[in-house]
Amino acid sequence: MKALKIVIQAVVLLGVLLAVIGWILPSKAIVERAIDINTPTDPIYKMLITPSENLNWSPWAKIDPEGTTWTYEGPSAGEGAILKWSSDHKEVGSGQQTWQTCIHNKEIINKIEFEGYAEPSYATFLFDEFDGYTEVTWQFEVNFGANPFAHYGYLFIEPELGPIFEKGLRNMKKYLEAQHLGEEELDFELEGDALVDSLQHLQEVQEVVE
Repeated sequence: MKALKIVIQAVVLLGVLLAVIGWILPSKAIVERAIDINTPTDPIYKMLITPSENLNWSPWAKIDPEGTTWTYEGPSAGEGAILKWSSDHKEVGSGQQTWQTCIHNKEIINKIEFEGYAEPSYATFLFDEFDGYTEVTWQFEVNFGANPFAHYGYLFIEPELGPIFEKGLRNMKKYLEAQHLGEEELDFELEGDALVDSLQHLQEVQEVVE
């Protein structure tokens, strides 16, 4: 009995320690990457406010092309446009993206809701046009909620999502520069599991706590 009591006390203390650390960790994380694209800002902006056009560069769009259903609601582009997707593929899943803020050639903010997750995420695109090229910045904000154990997601979001954002931006650059130059052959990089895996880690943590 004494040994069992010591084990229980150790488990309780460990839980308290992990909760305290969780409260210290940030409740939000922002992943940010940028790339220079050799085109004016306008065609980039127009592509990114159009849900159907996003499928031309997104690293997730071609993971399950046969099994993914894409549904469009609202206007065809700009604020209020909605893109919904549904797939049984674990690297795609289901959810919807809503274009919330579109400031011409300056900023785009999209609300992203993943099925099975209470808190939405937000994707932001920022544009800075220079002589002959545009710098595109892609930000992704994740809210881990009030649960201190969910805050541990902060530790793995950046290393897991950073590389896939870099690949997505390279896809965007290839596609837009090819369009600008009148080329058609593209070789996109695909990396499907990073975002879904990150969110699955967060969900697993929440399930354990519950």
